[in-house]
This record gives sequence, structure tokens and C-alpha cells, in this order.
Amino acid sequence: MKDKMIAWRKKLVAQYNRLWQYAKDYARKCRLVYKRMYSI
Repeated sequence: MKDKMIAWRKKLVAQYNRLWQYAKDYARKCRLVYKRMYSI
């Protein structure tokens, strides 16, 4: 039972990390587009 909990937690952490990377990428792209729009 404990092993299952640990595996579940690892999976959750991996998913969270992937989501975090995606969010950071998205924010960076948005900022680039924003700068480009307002530099004109």
C-alpha cells in the first residue's frame, strides 16, 4: 500500500513539473507577443 502511495506521489509530481514548464513557456511567449505589439 505504501509503495502505491509513493508511486502515485511521484506521478503527481512529474505531472506538476510538466505543467509548470508548460506554463512558464506560455508566459514567455505571451510576454514576447505583448512586447512586439507595443513596440510598434
